[in-house]
This record gives sequence, C-alpha cells and structure tokens, in this order.
Amino acid sequence: MTAKNGTLHRTTVPQSLVDPKIWAKQVAVGTSHLAPAHAEVLSKITTPFIHAIIDSYPAPRKASFMNGRVLLVGDALAHLRPHGGYSTSLAALEAGWVGELVSGEMSIAEWERRVTRLVYLWWCRGIWYGHSLLRAGSVWEFVLSAVYFCAA
Repeated sequence: MTAKNGTLHRTTVPQSLVDPKIWAKQVAVGTSHLAPAHAEVLSKITTPFIHAIIDSYPAPRKASFMNGRVLLVGDALAHLRPHGGYSTSLAALEAGWVGELVSGEMSIAEWERRVTRLVYLWWCRGIWYGHSLLRAGSVWEFVLSAVYFCAA
C-alpha cells in the first residue's frame, strides 16, 4: 500500500496520504455500485484513510485454559474479516454459550468444541464471501459457488 508521497505501508495508508486520483476512482466506483445511503457517506469523505481487510485464523484447537478458568472469545480467539460483521456476532454467541457453561448445561469440552468449530466455519465463510462477491458475474454464479464451496 503506497501513500501519495511514495512511502510503503503494510496495512494502512494514513489520512491525508491517500493519493487523490486513486481516491476519486474509488468514490466513482463506490457511488455507482453501493446502496444510496452508503454512496452518500462515501462521497462526503474528504480525508480518507485506507486499511487492508485482513483476518488471522490461528486454527485454534483450544479456547479454554487453566481448567476452564480462562476462556477466549471473539477477537481474542480469532480475528475474522471485519466486513462480515463476524467479530461482534461471534463474541455474542460465545457469551451465550458461556452462560450455558457456567450454569452447567454444557461441559467445557463441548463449549470448546463449539467455539473452535464455529470460528473455523465463519472464517471459511468470510473467505468465500470475499472471493465469490468479487468474482460473481450473476446471482446464479454466486449461488452455484456457494454450493460448490459447501460441498468441498
């Protein structure tokens, strides 16, 4: 990611360093493809910054430590792609399962199995959404890619 002054950045081009020509192209594309409310917000951004969309999935096999006294949930367990809105949803679901764990409705082994499998599933789904939405030429192509992805 290169700033307008030629400086390379690993994940973020800071405010005021985004090349105005590149930003103008992005606004043009965004305002023609986004929903009207989002296009309006995009068109009003005067000093943008650009951040790479990344995720890190450490393939967690463990989400509990110290005999279940330390539990990893949400971003502490895995940082998923932000455009999917997964982090908040995942943390909320895991918190609900913590309630079941604390009340004795679920064992620590079951809780850990659920959260590690769910993180893996949502990580795969985020990768699929990103790739499929960028490459799909039609709704049917998008649906067929989902069928293929789920079957793989």
